[in-house]
Amino acid sequence: GDKTVPETLAATGGGLGGATIKGVDMTFDQLEKIMGKYMTRKVRKAWPERERGPGVNAKNEMVVAGLQVGNIFITVQPLLGVEGDPMRLLFERDLTPHPQYCAAYEWMRLPEEKGG
Repeated sequence: GDKTVPETLAATGGGLGGATIKGVDMTFDQLEKIMGKYMTRKVRKAWPERERGPGVNAKNEMVVAGLQVGNIFITVQPLLGVEGDPMRLLFERDLTPHPQYCAAYEWMRLPEEKGG
């Protein structure tokens, strides 16, 4: 996108009242450092590359983005389960939440000095 848009929107009177656009593209290696090998392995197994769908960019990174207003982060909740089959998560024992869902909530838990 246009590199001037975030600066324009974040400027006083720019439409967001001083909010800043904040986000991260998280790789599975980064997610593993936060969640640990066991849980990351489960997520990779449950969500092969061809099934990851929305929330994952062309480089296979999980996209987490939103607006920061003071100490409040506003974002759209990522996909929790299987698109079009939300009940599958309840009935498949080995299915984990979508990788972007894991990345978003793990990233939001990080302290700001560690990139969260």
